Amino acid sequence: MGRAMEIILAAHDFDADLAERYGSINRALNPDEIGPFVEELANRIAKFPAGSITACKRCVIKAVETPIEDGLKEEAYQLGQAMASTPAAKRFAFGKEQGIQNDLETQKNWDNGVMDIQSIQ
Repeated sequence: MGRAMEIILAAHDFDADLAERYGSINRALNPDEIGPFVEELANRIAKFPAGSITACKRCVIKAVETPIEDGLKEEAYQLGQAMASTPAAKRFAFGKEQGIQNDLETQKNWDNGVMDIQSIQ
């Protein structure tokens, strides 16, 4: 509320770095970084099943609109939906077999590990 009032009432321009700190934008990038960043992000998201992406979006929207208890119920429901309709169950089983939830190296490189298991169908 305080930031919104400052932005609206002061009517000052502010740069991308300040907008990022304020949470008005997700990320401040130099112009030459925008294209590669967006391309990498789009390619990464495209590797996830559409049902999982939909479930994630529903969870985030529900979390904003409802008390935490309802948001957690929605998250559990959406996880169940994704497990039933996407390769998620096989990926979870693979992870459990490999013990990746307890592997320190996997935890340190979670970004890569999440992408590596996308090939499991």
